[in-house]
Amino acid sequence: MVTGIDDEVTLRANREGFLKFHLRPRHLVDVGTIDMTTEILGATYDSPIVIAPTGSNRAFHPDGELAVAKAAKGPRYYGL
Repeated sequence: MVTGIDDEVTLRANREGFLKFHLRPRHLVDVGTIDMTTEILGATYDSPIVIAPTGSNRAFHPDGELAVAKAAKGPRYYGL
């Protein structure tokens, strides 16, 4: 969801600001085996994904913050 307030001045400024960045794709990178595990303060995690606090989650999902909390708990929460 892309939105801003008032005349969306900040939204336009952000888009213009990011125009100076260019992605350079890397070709022929072996992705046959990907290991995303990482160690943080002695604990090993399968994936270094963080969910930051946000608001207005109902704009993206009808369950809002509850859906985010369930997703953070992981696949075992859903019995997968």
